[in-house]
Formats: sequence, C-alpha cells, structure tokens
Amino acid sequence: MSTLDASLDAIMEIDGAIAVAVFDFAKGAVLGERGEISLRGIASGVAALVQAKGTVMKGLNMNENMEDGMFTLETQYHLVKPVYSKSAVIYAIFDKNKSMLALVRRGLQDVAASIA
Repeated sequence: MSTLDASLDAIMEIDGAIAVAVFDFAKGAVLGERGEISLRGIASGVAALVQAKGTVMKGLNMNENMEDGMFTLETQYHLVKPVYSKSAVIYAIFDKNKSMLALVRRGLQDVAASIA
C-alpha cells in the first residue's frame, strides 16, 4: 500500500468522514480518493480555489501560504488542506454532526505531513 493510499484510509477513519480526495493543484488531476461520493468532478475547481486564494494573499501583500480552508454547510464541513511540497491539495468532507472540527483539522495536518 502506498503512502497516499494509507493517508486516504487514515482520513476516512476520522469520525464523520464522508469522502476525501487528493488533487494535483497545478494540473487539476486526481491523485487518489476514498469515500461515499466521488470527488473527481471537482478537481479543477479545487485547484482554481487554491490558486485564487494565493492571488488574494498576494493582493493583500501577505507573504504567507494558506494553511487550510473550510466551508461550512448545514450538515457538512468541507476542508481544503494544501500540501505545497507536492503541489497537492487534500479535499475532505465530514458530517458536521458526527465529527469534531479540531480533530478533523489535526488529522488532515498529520496526513499532509506524512505525504509531504
């Protein structure tokens, strides 16, 4: 089993995990995915999102990278975690009622470090 496969499996073991994918944000390609729903159709959108956030940071004269990002829906958390050293981004969806946000963010941080 590859490091990427193990990382995807580790994210899916976090309470409330619905789906996860790792994308190459430079190309918009899917590197791997797991879960109840396919995230393949959003690869280019996620890549554009990470690139747009970089543009915003430059526009604000902030010399920092995005650590992570989150969209909160009525029933779900959608988290974006760039792995800059691999030109990759982790996109994960969690059930809002079954997951603890702090544990989710920590789990994504650990996985990002393992694939960096």
